[in-house]
Formats: sequence, C-alpha cells, structure tokens
Amino acid sequence: MDGALLFKSMFRGQAPLDGFAGVTWILPTKDGPGPWMPEVSPLVPFKAGYHLHSPRDLIDHHLGGGVRVWLAEGIGASLDRGPGRTFVVRESARLVRELDWSFRTRLKVALATAREVLTYAGAVEACLPETLAEAERLAAPTPEALREVEARVLRPTFPKGLADWEEEIENDPVGRRIRRAAFNRYMTVSWALAANPPHVLMYGLGAVGGGAFAARIKTTYEARTWEALFRGDVDSRLGGA
Repeated sequence: MDGALLFKSMFRGQAPLDGFAGVTWILPTKDGPGPWMPEVSPLVPFKAGYHLHSPRDLIDHHLGGGVRVWLAEGIGASLDRGPGRTFVVRESARLVRELDWSFRTRLKVALATAREVLTYAGAVEACLPETLAEAERLAAPTPEALREVEARVLRPTFPKGLADWEEEIENDPVGRRIRRAAFNRYMTVSWALAANPPHVLMYGLGAVGGGAFAARIKTTYEARTWEALFRGDVDSRLGGA
C-alpha cells in the first residue's frame, strides 16, 4: 500500500458487480475488510484492473445516482489518471469499509446545500425556502413523501423550460440571465428533494453566478459531504482533496 486514500463507488442495484472491467468485488463484513482481489496484469482502462477513485475524483464525479461508496486500498502496479479519466487502476485492491451514502444522508447533505445556496442567491421566490422547510419537517422523508411536497409546493410556480425562454427573449441577454438564474434556483431545490447532492451543487453554483459565493458553497459542500460519508470521523488526508 502507498498510503493514498482511495474509494470505490458502485450503483446500489449493481453492487458488488463493478461496471468498470466487469469486476465482481467481495464486500467487507462487520468483522473487517474484504479480501485482496486477485492480481490483474496488464492493466487496461475499462477492461482489466481495479478501478478506484481519488478523493477529488469521487466528490467531483462519482457520488450521483444513489451509489454505494467504500473506502478502498490498492497495491501493486498502478495506472494513474490520464486525460478525461476519473479513476486510478490498480493491480490488486480491496474494499475496507462502506461509507454512509444512504438516502437519508444524501437528503441531509442536499437540503443543507440548497439552504446555503438560497442564502447567497439574493432575492428568492418565497416557495423555495417554503419547500425546503416542508421537506425538513417530514417525520418520514421517503422519496414518495418528498415528491408529494414538490408537486404541492414547488411545481405550481415552476418556471418554463430554458429553451423556450431563450426563444422568447433571444434579443434580451439580461432577461435571459435573470430567467436562467431563476431556473437554477428552482432546480437546486428540486434536486434537493430528490436527495441528489451533486446536482444540487451544480445548479446551486449557477444560481449564485460564480465568484466568491460559488467558491464558498463548493468548499462547504465538500466538507459537509466528507463529514457525512465518514459520519464525522474524517480522515486528515482529505484536507487537500
């Protein structure tokens, strides 16, 4: 082992089968890490080897879609990231323990991030914080209950699609920016109700228009996400992620 902090994400309905290279992982148990997987050589992206993610790769590219996430270790030869790649391929690897990226955890991160976005977005539509408040008051925040909140509180005032706006006001760039920002605000809240933190962040950054506010939101989002994944006991090596 080289001490590098590595992760593995897999879709919930797919694990332990890993779409990269068709690997079927042996998962950790309550008694300890999974075993080291058989060595693979030569390493070929998407075809041969154990595809793992650095902290930066994981948080930027591999937390969407309700995945499961594990802390992982790798040994042996390594095929580092190349252009357009968001993984490191190792000759052998094992899954150490599963991290907390459950529905409730994702929802908590998503709602908190959306709240922060609205504080920096200036004047916001009253239904947006109201929608978040309704979601936060749910005793049992199931996907079905959250969809009902969206249909009842958010959707009745949801703006038109952006493509239509641009046709309507193609000669009005100021109006287009205003409508795009409104669309991003609504989508930030909508994705929060879907418990999808990466999309909340993406639309939230658009809602505040970049700059210092966007940088602050991204920094706190990353800290919030790591704390959630590790349940507060965050590895010190994540400081430079």
